[in-house]
Amino acid sequence: MPAQNQPARVTNPVLPGLHPDPSICRVGDDYYLACSSFEYFPGVPLFHSRDLVHWRQIGNVLDRPEQLRLPADMPSSDGIYAPTLGGACRPRSAPPAPHH
Repeated sequence: MPAQNQPARVTNPVLPGLHPDPSICRVGDDYYLACSSFEYFPGVPLFHSRDLVHWRQIGNVLDRPEQLRLPADMPSSDGIYAPTLGGACRPRSAPPAPHH
């Protein structure tokens, strides 16, 4: 089989480095991923991808000191963890989800 007809090979990790507790959501053709940052600032790195393979960091959810007042003596692994993007990734034109 010619090389151009073979599926692309993807290896893990697709997002190298330490990015625990990922939350991924899709808006149209775009995917967004946020992950834990614990005691580090800026907090909650935010990534973008169009194919779930190639990711680029586009910022941090918490990037101003007044958004995240962590004590200077915070123990390791405390702070911000397991972020959820669910509601943030709803298209702006979508009606709000009903409450039950």
